Amino acid sequence: MIDDSSWHLTYNSNGPPVAAADLDGILTQFVTKLTTAQTGMSAALGAYYSKVISRAANACSIDVYDFGPHLDGSPMGSPIRTKLWTCPTVLTGPIAYPESVAVSLGYASDYGTDPEFAPGPSKARPRATHRNRFYFGPIAGTLISDTTTFRCKVAPAMITDFLSWMSAAFTLNSGSGVVNLVQWSLKEARVLPAVTAWMDDRADTIRKRADPNPIRTSRTIP
Repeated sequence: MIDDSSWHLTYNSNGPPVAAADLDGILTQFVTKLTTAQTGMSAALGAYYSKVISRAANACSIDVYDFGPHLDGSPMGSPIRTKLWTCPTVLTGPIAYPESVAVSLGYASDYGTDPEFAPGPSKARPRATHRNRFYFGPIAGTLISDTTTFRCKVAPAMITDFLSWMSAAFTLNSGSGVVNLVQWSLKEARVLPAVTAWMDDRADTIRKRADPNPIRTSRTIP
């Protein structure tokens, strides 16, 4: 069995804490955004998962944690809410890739006056504290060969879909509860509004999601 696919996003309420009933509604809305194509998308985000991810009813889950008292990354304990959901049908005609193949989606808060590299010998990178990313995978067959260099790259349609999804999922609301996507810096122990997202056209690899038990074929030689 491969490692379960997992990634996280951080949302923050600018007003009072979200009521329990509203949180349930927000989770339902988030599942809808995962399982249906949003504005500007050709396919639902969940459809980009490989066939090795179960499509059985309620086989997937979303865990919600209260990060407010744990901005420094201290243990958050058990989730305050869990929502089960069903992954949508995989893209039509997917090509099989190793289960470790994924794509990386990054997002950042406003850099303000922070430089990329701090002056002096510290080698600090202040802007790095404004960036987050997550890995989505294992992916279905959405890699193509560049027509000029022939290098393997992510299909432009997939990049468009993922960035469109980040816009669609930026704000979630139900009743009086409203939350927005934020960028969380553990080093600075703070969150800031996310203002930009990006996706490279190169696939990434997450080794822990690779199949640890390949079938080996051998023979006596010569």
